[in-house]
Amino acid sequence: MRTFIAIELPSEVRTAISRRRQQLAAQLAQAGLGDCFRWSAVQNIHLTLRFLGETDPSQQARIEAGLAQTAPNWHGFELCVGEAGGFPTLRRPNVLWLGLTGELPALLAMQRGVEQIARTAGFAAETKSFSPHLTLARAARGCGRTQLQAAGELVQSFVARSTDDLRDEPPCFAVTEVVHMHSDLRGTGPIYTPLSVHRLGD
Repeated sequence: MRTFIAIELPSEVRTAISRRRQQLAAQLAQAGLGDCFRWSAVQNIHLTLRFLGETDPSQQARIEAGLAQTAPNWHGFELCVGEAGGFPTLRRPNVLWLGLTGELPALLAMQRGVEQIARTAGFAAETKSFSPHLTLARAARGCGRTQLQAAGELVQSFVARSTDDLRDEPPCFAVTEVVHMHSDLRGTGPIYTPLSVHRLGD
């Protein structure tokens, strides 16, 4: 089965993200670019710390034992939802995301610990640097380079002039647990199911 390790979001933060997503989608639709992206279901948006991929029962047991042992050593911290961006860049975004602000050193320390747990469980070292973000959408097949460039420019313009609640009063949330999650890919979209939840220390 496919799994990953993540931080889940409170419902009120998902509500704020949903408003932001609707605003971006409306702007793109008005520009005739509405079909360029496949939008993530709001209930599925999370902060991925480490994608593991195919995970056998032995690896699952080692991941969960490692998290159970280590999570109490990580203290809770606060993050806030930031502005929109894109991968690889907004010049031609294959992914649209919302960034994060707040106690990022604590988040980075946790992610390094999660990476070590993954390696101990037999997973290869992650080759990409960790860039904390919340994925809003992915480019749809058939959307050409010119269209993606136009979409990126529109998102940049939207961020520059935006005065919504994510800029004036960014939703913040306390990180108090880490989750080992099962990802079940289906034709209608992925279904995420927690395999184990590990509480952080006080």
